[in-house]
Amino acid sequence: MGRQLLHRGERWQSAFISFLSGGWLARCSDRDSELSELDHALFQNPYVSFHEGRLYKIHCHDLHSPLYGEIDGNSLKSLHTLSRLDLSCNKIQGQLPGRAIQRLFQLTQLELSRNLLRGPIPTQLSSLTKLQDLSLARNQLTGSIPTGLSTLTALKTLDLSSNHLEGTIPEQLSELGDLLVLDLSWNRISGPLLHGLWRFQHLVKLSVHHNILTGPLPETVGRLKCAEYLHLQCNHLDGVLPLDALQRLNPGVRELLLHENRFFFRGNCEASEGDSQNMNRGGRSRKGARRQRHRPAQSGPRSRQGGSSSNTAEEARLELLEVFPDLTIVI
Repeated sequence: MGRQLLHRGERWQSAFISFLSGGWLARCSDRDSELSELDHALFQNPYVSFHEGRLYKIHCHDLHSPLYGEIDGNSLKSLHTLSRLDLSCNKIQGQLPGRAIQRLFQLTQLELSRNLLRGPIPTQLSSLTKLQDLSLARNQLTGSIPTGLSTLTALKTLDLSSNHLEGTIPEQLSELGDLLVLDLSWNRISGPLLHGLWRFQHLVKLSVHHNILTGPLPETVGRLKCAEYLHLQCNHLDGVLPLDALQRLNPGVRELLLHENRFFFRGNCEASEGDSQNMNRGGRSRKGARRQRHRPAQSGPRSRQGGSSSNTAEEARLELLEVFPDLTIVI
């Protein structure tokens, strides 16, 4: 029995290798065509699904027997009914055939993570207007994030993490109002965070850590009413940490990771401004100014409207924990 299953598995594997190297699925996309014994074996395997006689889903990732080679664009051109394409966790190489992929008009899921894909993200992906899940994570993709992805207004998940992407985050991405997950972590993305963060009214996870983002954390972060996971650590973000805005986050927020950035705190800023004014007036001594700069955190809960006077990361963390007792927070 074991040998028979292994034999069938080898036949399925051979069929998918044929798909990647060209021609097989283009030939078999029509169920009325004459099928070989190998084709019949493939129709009965769990990697391919049909609905009402039409090819609906391709799902193939096997850590013990990964696929090799490149995706041949000619094999994709005929798959007009394909809704889900999952070839993650393989060793597929080369560039994505953008011109062929743009013809998969019915595609709702494109899952190609954990491969060896290289080159830029095809701009033609913007033609897949029904796409809900796009994951190209853990490849070797280069270039910038195409602004055309903003036209994919049905997107729920956009995962481009762990590549070699550069440039800035297109402000147009804030038009993806139905997005639940945005993961751009572990790239080389620079520039500011999106000022239109508030438009992500359904966003549950924002992960942009381990990039080289700069500038302040926008006050609009407080308008992410569904956010549960905010991973912004290991960037070059700076400016005053907007604690008042963070206190207006979703009450169910679970993780807020802000460490290894360059934030400073409103208490320090106010103290520094006071020092500067006093020095201009010939006022307090440096010793007195120093005492003001390092005054201890206030005890007892603070009102959200009362403003923050935290001087250190630890004081800011404790202040947020008063509002979100179950929050995992690192500043």
